[in-house]
Amino acid sequence: MENYLNFTNAQLLEEWLKADSYQKLLASLDVISVGMEGLDIIIQLKSVYPHLRFGYMYHTPLNEFLDTKGCPILYNFTYIPLDIRVKSLIGDVYSVQYINRSIVHQTLKHFSDRVLILGGLTDATLIRLLDFYNFNQKKLLLRRPMYFETSSLRASINKFLRFSKLPSHIHVMDTIKINRCLQRLGHTTTMKQLHDEVYAHWFALICKLLKLPNLDMWDTPRIRIEAGLYY
Repeated sequence: MENYLNFTNAQLLEEWLKADSYQKLLASLDVISVGMEGLDIIIQLKSVYPHLRFGYMYHTPLNEFLDTKGCPILYNFTYIPLDIRVKSLIGDVYSVQYINRSIVHQTLKHFSDRVLILGGLTDATLIRLLDFYNFNQKKLLLRRPMYFETSSLRASINKFLRFSKLPSHIHVMDTIKINRCLQRLGHTTTMKQLHDEVYAHWFALICKLLKLPNLDMWDTPRIRIEAGLYY
């Protein structure tokens, strides 16, 4: 489905959220990513499971991105605008200066109860969404980053993880824990090897949570996926 949604006007977005067609579109999505890491994951998933419907949330549409077949992602990935203003820091790193809470609340209420939302806790938009009760009631698959990945977001990540017990519908892959497990098993852990192990966990967990057939398209994790989860 080609996605032409590129809102810059909050009032227009408020009106569009009342449209039955847009509400049905949001409710039809099977997987929604937040941030760049999540988008990379769903692009790869789409190439293997084309029947799934994908959406993504970011502070700006990423229509210039290509899927694994070289086609612009706007044709098969629905951009979900939230009316966010950000400040660029270094590279792709940014901070959220403003988020329209009314738009977020109205958008979340149209998501299906079965939808899987995923993303790395390196993304500032994802961190802000964790402040919303309705967001935390959805089925979430998140990645806890290494310490050096998120100096500016670390306090918010720690607050989310350490001061409440995670419910059964929230799964957090713990990159720090995965790295420690690999070291205990005597594996070398270069950055590339850790990256490959984390991605193996991404796809293994997604297949498990969505009950997808295992098509052996990705590497099998070297450690059990349960051992790499945050508790």
